[in-house]
Amino acid sequence: MQYADLSPDLILTNGRIHTLDDHARLVTAMAIKDGQILATGGEDLAGLAGSHTQTIDLRGRTVLPGIFDSHNHLMQVGVKLTRIRLDECTSPGEMMELVRARAAVTPPGTWIIGEGWNENN
Repeated sequence: MQYADLSPDLILTNGRIHTLDDHARLVTAMAIKDGQILATGGEDLAGLAGSHTQTIDLRGRTVLPGIFDSHNHLMQVGVKLTRIRLDECTSPGEMMELVRARAAVTPPGTWIIGEGWNENN
């Protein structure tokens, strides 16, 4: 194998690249080889470029690496974020404690909605 074979096929620079790693890092550059992420970091990744590497200046645009389902229901996701998650409750008492906690920070007259209760848990 030639050392040139180790160089990335593509380097994205000058972007807002969400790594989606455990630390939710945001980086400005990404190197890609054979459809897989080779490295993430800063503009220093330009030093990895070989003679056949394509470089794209993202001009501040955002990259979300991975496969994303383009058929999503963002409104439903947003609504769920305002509700109490009851799917992990294992007793009516635990459910009531979540409702009490939400009531303590909810203005009077405002509905408190929960979802996911399963009496079999």
